[in-house]
Amino acid sequence: MKDDSPSTTLPPGRLPEDVLRGGLPGGLFAVSCAYLVLPYVIFFLGWLHWWLAAGMTALLLAASYRTIRDLARFPGSGGLSWRQLAWAVGAAVALCLFAGMGGYGAPDSDHPKHEAVLRCLIEEPWPATVPSPEGRFPLVYYTAWYLPAAVVGKLAGWRAAHHFLFAWTLLGLALSIAWFCRLSRGTAWVVVTVFVLFSGLEVIGAAGWRLLDFLGSADFDGSRPLWAHVDWNALRWWNWGMRWWGLDATRNYSCNVSLLFFVPQQALAGWILTAIIAQLIARSSDVARKSLVFFFSLSSLWSPFVTLGLVPLVALDLFSGAKPPWRHARVYGSLANVCGLAVLGLLGLYFLSRFGEIPLQSDPGAGLRLSIRPGESALAFLGGVLVFYALEVGVLAWSVWATGVVADRRDVRLLVVVLALLLLLSPLKYGAFNDLQMRASIPSLFLLAVFVARAVQHHAAPPARRLILVGLLAVAAANPISEVYRHVRGVLAQGRIIAISDVDDVRTLWELNLVFRRLADEEDGLLMQLFHTDTFFRQYVGSRESLFFKHLARRPPGAGVVGAGPSKHNQGIPLRAASTASGPRHEREPRSVEQSDVVAPSSQTRPARPRPSGL
Repeated sequence: MKDDSPSTTLPPGRLPEDVLRGGLPGGLFAVSCAYLVLPYVIFFLGWLHWWLAAGMTALLLAASYRTIRDLARFPGSGGLSWRQLAWAVGAAVALCLFAGMGGYGAPDSDHPKHEAVLRCLIEEPWPATVPSPEGRFPLVYYTAWYLPAAVVGKLAGWRAAHHFLFAWTLLGLALSIAWFCRLSRGTAWVVVTVFVLFSGLEVIGAAGWRLLDFLGSADFDGSRPLWAHVDWNALRWWNWGMRWWGLDATRNYSCNVSLLFFVPQQALAGWILTAIIAQLIARSSDVARKSLVFFFSLSSLWSPFVTLGLVPLVALDLFSGAKPPWRHARVYGSLANVCGLAVLGLLGLYFLSRFGEIPLQSDPGAGLRLSIRPGESALAFLGGVLVFYALEVGVLAWSVWATGVVADRRDVRLLVVVLALLLLLSPLKYGAFNDLQMRASIPSLFLLAVFVARAVQHHAAPPARRLILVGLLAVAAANPISEVYRHVRGVLAQGRIIAISDVDDVRTLWELNLVFRRLADEEDGLLMQLFHTDTFFRQYVGSRESLFFKHLARRPPGAGVVGAGPSKHNQGIPLRAASTASGPRHEREPRSVEQSDVVAPSSQTRPARPRPSGL
């Protein structure tokens, strides 16, 4: 296969010399930096007191300029081939046209949440607040992906915001795939194919789960051969619940396509920043360290879970060098890194406001704990975690190692860190849908995909071992292909690619909260029981009495007013009494909800266990 990367001789398993000894893709790097920084400028100017906004914006822009200037001075090829760029853009366009973002394609079950957040940011004065029967609460969420589109919406309206959001997502995905090509090297179409099809072996787990479910059902007749029971229609894997291991959303490592379709607000920056930080730590130079904390901090407004997932990569640079970390104190104390620490501190206070005093209940089951089910023995729990890890990570990692592509000491350390973090996350659960595991794993899964892309092109490996890896990737591809298939069918069903919802049909976050509470009353699953309280709503709001909103942010209009008057969001929604575990209180009755309009929890995180009549 032809290597479409810029001319560079690569030892087996090694990063390109221009990455190790200097040289970053100048244009790609500059555009990526601008993409990541722009939402922060909007956030600072829209949320902070003027004196703090001016200072933070000036510091951020100065740090960005100096970082781009310093890293662009090094020699090296520093770019992508036109073929790689064309494949990256082409794949991004093809995926985004069906993803549902900005009204393009078929939306997923997370779409109402995205619409609600975007509408709130467009219609509410900044800092945006969210109305509820208990008053208005500040919107506290990772809003970086939404903010540029919200500015367009304030200036040009709802539909213009959606068209921009599509373009914004497309740009982010193209940058992500371009960076993936940059790290993986090799033939463009092979690398892009690996990015799109990369997944754990969910289809094997789904098949096993189906088989066990069928063998234990009353329909199974042991006197007949197994194939006589087969329902051949059920063998179409796109009808299966691929999240076989994740009943009640306890465990989930998402494929790249699922991340794009469900959580672009976290995935895009996670991929871009992982690639940048991986290149910086690979260089192991003082110039790279001058911007390491800066880029690490840029993940915080995009996704604090991704920030947690990047911690091991930063720690790898701190503790793997020949010198102890304190010997690099002067380097780490650069302007860019000081800016990064300021951003981390400020955003840390912003997100800490979610843990302040709020007169709304959240189920304790959504907190940090082991993902053990009620009544499950310790042995069964441990066995389930190990099987999950083996099929989602271990088999692919072993196959990559067997090719010999991981030969360089730096690559070995990086792969060990990736596998260790994924193992650490496997038994944990935080959030109703286990956001910690699904999103903190984004950087590690991205790097594992890079190793897979290198390994399938590692011609020094025994052909049989490469063939095994390609076969595993082909089997794993059932999951992303099923996601694409589902979206293509959705577009065909709606009869058009562009279907932007009317702004008046978009439910508020409080209305979605009531929908989830209704589902909790109707369903018996362990997951849905978390939503008998206001767990859904609490994910998006913070305390108006927190340090951030009392002293650093501009005062949100109407914040702190219990029973705040009707807004564009809640006009015409009557109050009704409701009895809860804590006693009677008032809540707003949502407008009439048809059964087809009920927003179920994400199909990515809450599979329905199949009950087939045949295999």
